[in-house]
Amino acid sequence: MSTDCADDVFMRFMIASLPSGPHVTAPTAAAVVRRLRRTDEWVKPYVQRLSHLPEAASTVIKSPIEIVERRAAATVCFTALRQLVTGQSLNIRPTALYKTALWGRTTMRHVTGIWDMTRNTRVLVAPNIFTQAQQFQLDQNDWCRWVSLRTALTATHHIYAPHLIEYLIHLMSALPDTTHELAHFIFLSDALAYASMDALTPVDMPSCQWLRHYDKKHNEAARLHVLRKILTPPPDISVICERTQNFADYVVAARMLPELLRDVANLPTVAEYAQPDMWGRRVG
Repeated sequence: MSTDCADDVFMRFMIASLPSGPHVTAPTAAAVVRRLRRTDEWVKPYVQRLSHLPEAASTVIKSPIEIVERRAAATVCFTALRQLVTGQSLNIRPTALYKTALWGRTTMRHVTGIWDMTRNTRVLVAPNIFTQAQQFQLDQNDWCRWVSLRTALTATHHIYAPHLIEYLIHLMSALPDTTHELAHFIFLSDALAYASMDALTPVDMPSCQWLRHYDKKHNEAARLHVLRKILTPPPDISVICERTQNFADYVVAARMLPELLRDVANLPTVAEYAQPDMWGRRVG
């Protein structure tokens, strides 16, 4: 059996061992899917208004939405990883693959939205969206819209700046020297989406203030779990989250998102995350 084939078998075994989602009645599951499908029309004007990347936004709002359970979401991520590794001619060690599968298996219990760059598709993970709404008493309609909008906004970043993936590969390949750069970068796209979504008011979404607080905290906890698996020792995540969000707030307020994403050279250094005005002087 070839190494690639063995890797595929191993990853597929990990995916198969992942619970597809909580046990719910068929009408409950159907209601979640209906709510998520209805978000497609709702998010379109907001993506155009909030993204500051009009051409990328137009691409996103024309892209399909796929609503899946956890195993299907894991398959999407595995397929994208496999294409990325093949395209970049990377050689992933078995131990690294094993670690990736372990933290990926846990992460799939929490992830709510994915941009599948291999198919230009927005993927919404229905079981996780439903579970979080139930567990934290979130408004179901608002939460579905929030996740759908966040997913669409992060998608605009990757459409506008496909080099972000190459930069991520560079950071991971250069570990441990790039530990702090990678930790900041992993939070950056979501932080930019949150900064853009700060423009939402209760008129747009009645529970937006609570959802903003909840989603940031939950995202921080989920990413902390991932970083603990791949970074040794893990950096101070709470400080990194705060700095990255402050930097993203600065970029969006200054309407400099296109400048930030235009080129890898325009991405911030670790020092610039802590001092956004220093980045603004360099790039502006």
